[in-house]
Amino acid sequence: MSDVTEGEEKYALDVYTLLRVTQAQHGLKHGDYERYRKYCSRRLLRLYKSLKFVHGKGGKFEKRSLSVEEVKEARYFLIPLMNAERCWSSAMAVKKEIENSKKWVTHRKHHMFKKLKRATTWADEFTSLCSAKGDSRTATEAEAYALFMKGMYLLERGDSNALTAFLQTRSLYEKLGRGGSNEDSATFLELQSEIEPIILFCKYQMKKQAGTNKASDLEQLKDVEMSAHLKAEFESLVSSEEQGFKVKEITWRNKTLEIPSARLVNPTSDVFAQMNKMEEDGEKILEKRLEAYGSLFAKFDNIKQAVHSEKSDVAGGGASAMSSESKDTKRKLEQFERAIRGLMLESQVKRNLELIEARWTEYVPANKGRKAANTSPEEMYRLYEHLKLDVFDLSELASNPNDEDEALYDECSTAMSAIKTLLCFFLGEQHNSLQKDKESYLLYNRAVEYSDMLEDNTKLANSLFAPVLEAAEKASNLSRIGRCVTHAKACAAVSTVEGDGAAQESDTTNISLMENLGDAQAFVGAQGRQVYRMPPALKTLPCQPFLLDTAIDHIEYPQIGDKGAAGGRARGTSILGGVSSMFGWGGKSS
Repeated sequence: MSDVTEGEEKYALDVYTLLRVTQAQHGLKHGDYERYRKYCSRRLLRLYKSLKFVHGKGGKFEKRSLSVEEVKEARYFLIPLMNAERCWSSAMAVKKEIENSKKWVTHRKHHMFKKLKRATTWADEFTSLCSAKGDSRTATEAEAYALFMKGMYLLERGDSNALTAFLQTRSLYEKLGRGGSNEDSATFLELQSEIEPIILFCKYQMKKQAGTNKASDLEQLKDVEMSAHLKAEFESLVSSEEQGFKVKEITWRNKTLEIPSARLVNPTSDVFAQMNKMEEDGEKILEKRLEAYGSLFAKFDNIKQAVHSEKSDVAGGGASAMSSESKDTKRKLEQFERAIRGLMLESQVKRNLELIEARWTEYVPANKGRKAANTSPEEMYRLYEHLKLDVFDLSELASNPNDEDEALYDECSTAMSAIKTLLCFFLGEQHNSLQKDKESYLLYNRAVEYSDMLEDNTKLANSLFAPVLEAAEKASNLSRIGRCVTHAKACAAVSTVEGDGAAQESDTTNISLMENLGDAQAFVGAQGRQVYRMPPALKTLPCQPFLLDTAIDHIEYPQIGDKGAAGGRARGTSILGGVSSMFGWGGKSS
């Protein structure tokens, strides 16, 4: 802060340098608006006392406005500036209370608007004083400050003119950044980066009013860097905007269902907001798409838990104790749960199809020279197995006896036949890479049979399973080629084996000298004659016989109960007779 006297008396004040220092040192670094408001009040009291700018005498307050003629130094500019900062920080503190508590919301909002309007009035007074008694740079900074306060007030009121105020503020920031020192240039460059997300948010609001907004436009603003207190303000605006998106009904398979419970509104809104965001983003990177799907499935799990809790509350006393209204609520919950499960399964199918499409592009058939870097048939088989499980669950959902969907069941049946074609093809590719020609031929042939079972399904061209049918047609063409190749290899292998067998049979007609020592034949140089057979022929050798007790469980033994009783001990003989005779007593007397 410095004084400049040049002809007419003018004063200079580094407005934004002063504000950024005081805000960082007195609470706004941590978002404590109440602490900053108290500091502004104490600073005003010190200014009134040091400048002898009193309001009345004898303890009675009298309103007093600061006129241009009373400005004797630059510190007089701080009176309207601190008043504006005090009103603005008070409004932000009230806004924070609204976010933390839902009590007296209307009253608090009215109080916040009143404080912001007073801050705008003080900022205009500050601008008029600076334009009259300040130098050109001080007047420009004051004008930028007043425009920013006006923009914040209009933004909270939902006025579309806020965008104009912020655009004018940004242009003044650019002008001030070009004409100052290096430190000032860095300060105003930072201010430009902080006001940019607010401008984008205002543009988003205008798109929303015109009906051309996207959820991705709002999400992109969260990654922009800004100061702590400005980020807190901006996040409150974004959160209030996100809370405005509420879903009251859902649609699945041309059936619209109302959300049966208020507890299910928020998780259902989160799911549809995530789905809309994924559709609008159009992200092409697979890893980011998979992360988005993971977030979507987590939100689906939240809905399932909420539905389960609602069903438990409805059927708390058992089916016999349920009223007709409770039964109707339970029926609506079951229909809602079925629709949510259908949406989740369709999302899982889409996720698996995206994975398969990404791996298909790197797949090379076995007859074209597959490399280690290419996608293996085992990986493709595993992906289609996961897809098969999802399609099976979807077909079971369609065949629910309470609410059957024949069209969906037919689509799932057609998709299942196409998946079987693909599974047989990739299993044949796997056997082909292991040089198992016979097994490969059979699997390729089965894949062709499954593909022939697929009818001309032109009505499924735009359905969820259209990529599966296209892949099955491609696999069918490759299977026909692979079937011919493996059949030729298998036939060639069989002819080779037969040739080897004939050679072995011709070898058995050879005569050896050691086996025909008594014959007068020439064994030197004659075809088919050899001195000793290598390897020698096998001979049978005698060995000890061995028995296997395999019939012992099937032998029926005779009944010898009566004979055993007759051959037992004599009648009247004591059981302890043998023991007693051993000790010398109890035996027969002589």
